[in-house]
Amino acid sequence: MFHIVEFLKTQEVEVVPALWVADEVCQWPAQYKADELVKAIRSQEKPGHSWDAFHVRILYTAALLHKLLTNQEIILEQLKVIQMNLQKTGQPAQGQDPLKGEVLPLKDATALLALEKRLREEEDLKNKMITTLSVIGGVDIKDSVWRIMKHCFANPLAKQLNWRGINGKTAFHGLHMKDVITGTVRNNRLTATATDQEVECYIKRWLHHVSDRDGGRREREERRRTLQKNCVQDHNDTAGPSQEEH
Repeated sequence: MFHIVEFLKTQEVEVVPALWVADEVCQWPAQYKADELVKAIRSQEKPGHSWDAFHVRILYTAALLHKLLTNQEIILEQLKVIQMNLQKTGQPAQGQDPLKGEVLPLKDATALLALEKRLREEEDLKNKMITTLSVIGGVDIKDSVWRIMKHCFANPLAKQLNWRGINGKTAFHGLHMKDVITGTVRNNRLTATATDQEVECYIKRWLHHVSDRDGGRREREERRRTLQKNCVQDHNDTAGPSQEEH
């Protein structure tokens, strides 16, 4: 049995074995490294005497929640349902959208500039966004960065971005959204020690591969096959009839 819990002090959301939680207090191995923590959760390790205790609120419970550790998309969907239910009952929901509308994913440069303006002018917006986006999760730095980027940037806009802004594209390294992404990654207990360089590396890779998403790779393969087929047909046409036809 596993719980999705909210740590009340930090408002972070985590998946933990049910045996770690008793009387709304969660035992947590803060001294564990990321890979040790993942292993402890998956194996439902028994809490040790040196573990820290944190007050939590149980958001969801299920017998098969261990699958969520390798499928963070399900975590996100479950949390969305939880948030909707909490909002319907009038309770404050973790990760409530501070943007007040369907702003994400950003679809074009106009939407990006508008959000960047708000991030410059609204002092607490960055931290609110980090808290909201933290429900996306991720089991390692790459997984976390790529899930957050996918949530924040639609492909048409992502194709207009690169890290340094070369070839007429917008420079990602100068955006306030870069700090939002980095802060969100570090707000995940599994990736809390991520360095700027590590986050930068995976942002660059995500932007580099943007054309392969939404069928981009498949479309290129289809074009390649069509071109190859046409070249073969042209060769046959220029070669003339075979001797059997004479």
